[in-house]
Amino acid sequence: MLSGREAIEWDQVRGALVFLLVTVLAVVSWAFAEGRRWRRERDVLCAAAAPLVASRANSKAFVTIGQAFYEYRGTAARDVAQEFGSDSDKGTSIRSNLKTDGSLLVFPGSNAVMLVYLDHGGLAEKAECFLQ
Repeated sequence: MLSGREAIEWDQVRGALVFLLVTVLAVVSWAFAEGRRWRRERDVLCAAAAPLVASRANSKAFVTIGQAFYEYRGTAARDVAQEFGSDSDKGTSIRSNLKTDGSLLVFPGSNAVMLVYLDHGGLAEKAECFLQ
């Protein structure tokens, strides 16, 4: 049996361990929920673009997504890839898919980004979505 002082110390240790466990569980739960929210944003972006890419829509049709976007010419591929990080998944995608005579639409979200590749005639060829 523990003496009075030892019992108080053990209660304090136990209370601290419970507090620590609850805090860790709360942080892990928050991180999981936040990750799901980020993935959902990415998936919504790609789902909005899918029918436009399938129908080979032009850049003006992408206004219907309702999100601001930036357009880059294929001649700027190296610079745009470097903005995202040349070795990142986005930079690699840009270097692989953006043709010199094509263009790129970049739809930045708060947690995701969508890249839409257009051919030399300005028609959609491919869309890829990434987490930021």
